[in-house]
Amino acid sequence: WHAQTPQAFKRKILLECHMRARAEGFVATDDASLLEKYGYKVGVLEGSYWNVKITYPEDLEFIRKILCK
Repeated sequence: WHAQTPQAFKRKILLECHMRARAEGFVATDDASLLEKYGYKVGVLEGSYWNVKITYPEDLEFIRKILCK
């Protein structure tokens, strides 16, 4: 499995978990791990390798190469 974005959660639960983590000094790697820490069950859906996150300029170049094939 690979984690992909976007992740979706109920706003109230997500904010409560973030506030609790801040108070405890806990740093999560992502929202899913944060909710799991506080006992929430996180589901998964089948994704796609074509769902590429563009964060850096190099990512955009990678996507351009794929699309221009």
